[in-house]
Amino acid sequence: MAVFANSGLGAQLVMLPEATYGVAPTLTSPMAFEFNSETLALKKNIVQGMGLHAGGLFNRGVRRVLTTYSAGGGITMDLPSRALNRLLMQMFGSKSLAAATLVQDGVTGAYSATHAPGSLLGTSMCIQKGVPSVDAASAANPFTYVGQKLTDWEISVATGAIATLALNWTGRNELAGAGNGDPLNGSVPALATFTEPVTDQIFHFREATLYSGGACTTTAGVTSVTGNSAAGNVRSAKVKMAFHLDTGRYFLGSNGFIAEPIENAFRDITGEFVIEWLNSEAMYNAFAADTPTTLQLQFIGPSIGSGSDHSTLTILIPQVYLEGDTPQVGGPAVVTQTVTFTGLDDGANNPIQALYWTLDSV
Repeated sequence: MAVFANSGLGAQLVMLPEATYGVAPTLTSPMAFEFNSETLALKKNIVQGMGLHAGGLFNRGVRRVLTTYSAGGGITMDLPSRALNRLLMQMFGSKSLAAATLVQDGVTGAYSATHAPGSLLGTSMCIQKGVPSVDAASAANPFTYVGQKLTDWEISVATGAIATLALNWTGRNELAGAGNGDPLNGSVPALATFTEPVTDQIFHFREATLYSGGACTTTAGVTSVTGNSAAGNVRSAKVKMAFHLDTGRYFLGSNGFIAEPIENAFRDITGEFVIEWLNSEAMYNAFAADTPTTLQLQFIGPSIGSGSDHSTLTILIPQVYLEGDTPQVGGPAVVTQTVTFTGLDDGANNPIQALYWTLDSV
């Protein structure tokens, strides 16, 4: 039985892609996520006019002007194995790519999609959080964020832990309370119904493997790798992609709200892994010679559907350069390397790609 709590225990988080940038869709059957923390907030730009005046020693309230709005922040959650496909479209810009649409494996009930980098233009998310108040009787207060675009995302996993997904967003506005005159949204959305899938919830350490090496090929826009192998005794790994957006697109007549941010610099693929020092010296040799390799972080969860498919998320980076480091002995413990890396475009394959298997059909 669901019980409402008047603390963070009663919070909720839902998302739904926008059909039009900055316009809140009707939050019917949204993607519902359990989360660990968030920092979503309204940001307003205030300008204080000087206005020197005889007899005055303080700035005057009548010369304070609110000029622009924006909104956004971070969300951290356990890496879910459900409701991810439309989120992956935001993470890669793959909305218009055919391979990013979930396709069923025969009639097994298991679906897969492959996400490669595409345009972020026209890709934005509506995010709503429910914030419980101490005096509410039965429901949280809705705060809805429109025009949200990712500035970066990170998937990480460490020994004995649940994998984590961190998302950072920037966008147009926060719709809450009495509203703030957003011309694209005439009303503040009501609190959405929260319905969370109950099976195959989260990926974790025991399901993760980091692979390196091998050869990549791309056919019909989908990259695959052969000949790779487990990277070694890996204790933790993380992969991050960052976007650079023009967040200064405020224009006369826009009532202080930002137009859709557009990419204005190359994307960054970075990450790191911690690995025990091995006699093969493979990671050190690749680092010292600045030789590219392939990295693949894969999570394989429980069986899904009626066939042989498993809940899966695979992040493939065909060309990775290792930034460090030389192993150092800090004491009597087993010697490890913290290897940072940068992913680049090899000109032949997708610079980064995600393969997703799920029980979801959308």
